[in-house]
Amino acid sequence: MKPPRAIPFYLHIAYLFVGLLLVFSCLILWYQYHASTRLLLRTTYNHYRSVVSETANEMEQAYHSGSLLVELLANQRNEMATQPLADRLQHLPFYVTALRNSPKLAALYTGYDNGTFFLVRRYIPSAEMIRQFDPPAGTAWMVQSQTLSGDGNIAGNYLFYNDNLTLLEQRGVAAYRFDPRTRNWYQMATDPGTLHGTPPYRFASGGLLGITLSARMLKAPGVAGSDIQINGLDAMLQAARITPNSHLVLLNAQGQILASDLGLPGLLTNGQGIAHLPTLADTDNPQLLPLAQLSRMPPLQPVSLDLANGERWEGMLFTFKVLGERRYAC
Repeated sequence: MKPPRAIPFYLHIAYLFVGLLLVFSCLILWYQYHASTRLLLRTTYNHYRSVVSETANEMEQAYHSGSLLVELLANQRNEMATQPLADRLQHLPFYVTALRNSPKLAALYTGYDNGTFFLVRRYIPSAEMIRQFDPPAGTAWMVQSQTLSGDGNIAGNYLFYNDNLTLLEQRGVAAYRFDPRTRNWYQMATDPGTLHGTPPYRFASGGLLGITLSARMLKAPGVAGSDIQINGLDAMLQAARITPNSHLVLLNAQGQILASDLGLPGLLTNGQGIAHLPTLADTDNPQLLPLAQLSRMPPLQPVSLDLANGERWEGMLFTFKVLGERRYAC
């Protein structure tokens, strides 16, 4: 019987070193994976902090772009409350020049205590604008006017102009009824010399996302206002995505969706027939559903979200203020 063959000592040493190298390699890979993950998350959070700052600046600029014009209009001597349409149109070049030099402004207008109204808007083609106004070809500017007729009734008119302010069509609209006194922007402007602003909302005309600034006029019985569009926020969020599976959403203080990287949300209608922006809980988009959990978390804290389908998301809630008082989350 042969004695068992002895394994040379140097092989034991070799196996030991190979084992140590394997363990060391696994530890290095584990450390590098977690270090890379932490670095990626930290870089991502810093990137989205910059996005939040850029979004806040964009909204601040939107408010400031219309404030000067509203204040100028509110300080002018204005007799349009009782003027006929022909006299009102003498002011049209001023309104158009103001809009030309402020690309974010969608409309500039004045409403009066007697219920009359005068508005000049830039025509931005959209399915909703065509449905509401059916403008003639070549329209660049629109006027919506309500004046008092000789018998004391309100007379409504739509006027359509090309870019050179040549009148294309004047349309009397007997059904046009817009009482500015019932609107939030009008009711807020109670003190002359004070500028007021609304939170972002969807404009009734055209469906654009924007804000309204208003101020009570010093030398006329009415309120001056401007509509400022902020529709570019969805494109900004789309450009800010780091990976194809990352998503960003901008909420107002009520938790309603103002914009997301997937585009502008559609409006919902409540039981009273009033249209409103959806919340994350209202959305049926599977790509935004994970963010509904995030909106209930404390701000500025990384949060891991474990979904029912086994996916795991990492997210963070950022908050910021616009003009020191309006809170938004991103």
